[in-house]
Amino acid sequence: MRYKMFDRAHLQVNFSASESFQCGKGSLLSRSMTSMDYTKGYRYCTEKSGGMTQRLRKKPLYGWEIAIACVLLLCLSTCLHAAVPAKTPKECIKNMLDKVIAIQTDKGLQGRKFIQKRRRAIKLVIKKNFDSCTMAKNALGGMWQKLNRQQRKKFTDVFRSLFLDSYTSMVLNFLGKENVRYTKEKYSPQKAMVQTVIVRPDGQIPVEYLLKPAKDRWLVYDVVIDGVSIVKNYQRSFLRVIKKRSFKTLLEKMEIQAKINKETDKEQGN
Repeated sequence: MRYKMFDRAHLQVNFSASESFQCGKGSLLSRSMTSMDYTKGYRYCTEKSGGMTQRLRKKPLYGWEIAIACVLLLCLSTCLHAAVPAKTPKECIKNMLDKVIAIQTDKGLQGRKFIQKRRRAIKLVIKKNFDSCTMAKNALGGMWQKLNRQQRKKFTDVFRSLFLDSYTSMVLNFLGKENVRYTKEKYSPQKAMVQTVIVRPDGQIPVEYLLKPAKDRWLVYDVVIDGVSIVKNYQRSFLRVIKKRSFKTLLEKMEIQAKINKETDKEQGN
């Protein structure tokens, strides 16, 4: 089900009554008592006196007032358009899984002879649909705040490499001709959740995708498989190494593993 998040047709900008100004002779009025017609370039002022409402003479708007109003409306319109991805979270997940399954079931890519070609294609799909930067940050928990910019970049790069290799292998081994049911979708402008069930001959596996908006689409920042979060699993493993040794040791271990993966791919023609 597609949820309606914004109603652009009824966008309103309200001014507070905290600022006062002079309008007409001897009349001190607040903005809440003033109506502004920007299309005609005039301000109409009203004041209440003795239970009667009087309309005072119209006064031209200042150029800077019109300019500020136009800029505000333009910024608000731009933000609203940028904040709403073109597809719903469910559509993004379905599009990603459909592509992966199409690769896995492609008759021209069957057999071990084409496994590396399938791996490359699947890895590209995953790379385009996952927010590896957010995943890297969350995988370190509070440790992330203690790192400088260079350390964060280095960790994110090696994390991305290891995650793509690991998740691609899992997809190659466990997702093929299985039927995927989409059971629940829930989202707000800031985050989303899509619940699915992978139906296999030997049982069902619940898989939950957590997403965040990015330009015109949604990106996955965690996957919960049968109740186990991939990111939290990484976090427990990483923090254990940091606690026993250091962040430097963790990074060195990750770089060694990434190098081994790269050499293996090269040998297999990936």
